[in-house]
Amino acid sequence: MTGEVILVRLVRRQYLLALRLVEWSFTSEEENTKVNGKAKILTIFVLGLLLGTAGTFLFMGINIRKVMAIHADAQLFEMAVNARSLRAGSGEVLLDRYDDAIPSSAISFHNYHRTYLKGDHANAALWQVQRYYESNPSLKTSPEIESILAALPPRPLTVCEVNQEELTHTKALKDTQADD
Repeated sequence: MTGEVILVRLVRRQYLLALRLVEWSFTSEEENTKVNGKAKILTIFVLGLLLGTAGTFLFMGINIRKVMAIHADAQLFEMAVNARSLRAGSGEVLLDRYDDAIPSSAISFHNYHRTYLKGDHANAALWQVQRYYESNPSLKTSPEIESILAALPPRPLTVCEVNQEELTHTKALKDTQADD
């Protein structure tokens, strides 16, 4: 039995119990003692359900914070290693390391992490990978990456591209006005 089926059955039982409580409230004293016992059981069940829900949310909140802390730690570590490598003059080694890491990271992101994001957020990192490979045509992409990047929806313009278009458009207007 799945958890959903069990939950539906429990809710149905609690509903029927509540209906019986209403019916029994108008019965004799002997039956009222039975009702009081059932009312206590219902109250204990509802309180247990509420406490269990609150505990779950608290536990999940702690776990999410731990995951975010691990992510921030790894990101800070990576920044420090990169800055140290660049200051030491080994930028080419760092670039080679990134070139080697991008394909596996892109595949991992596409297969596992992308499903948790919605809209453009799900595609933003892969669009950057696509731009990276477009700006560096000498780099060979694996067939897996090519199929992932080919399946992406058309990417929106970046702020830099929008500014460049506006600048080009403004310059063209000035040129046409100067010719007149």
